[in-house]
Amino acid sequence: MEQKKAKITERKLEVLAALKTFGTSIYNQLDEGVFPTINMPSRSTENINYDPALRQYILGEKNVGRSARNIRHIKTLYSTCMVCHV
Repeated sequence: MEQKKAKITERKLEVLAALKTFGTSIYNQLDEGVFPTINMPSRSTENINYDPALRQYILGEKNVGRSARNIRHIKTLYSTCMVCHV
């Protein structure tokens, strides 16, 4: 049981570190006066693969960029930032 709690705590710390890195990246881009840009895994059907060992679908290696410079990407960028904020 102790080992399971340690794994959960370790994973929480990893997630918190990733969120801080994400937030810092957005902040730094804004501070530099550039449009914020993020790269994230593509959720297209071409990038979704079935893993028989895990018995689930996982995202592949393809990434897409989202930038506030492109009006079509603003909603996705904003939504991603809000999900990470909550």
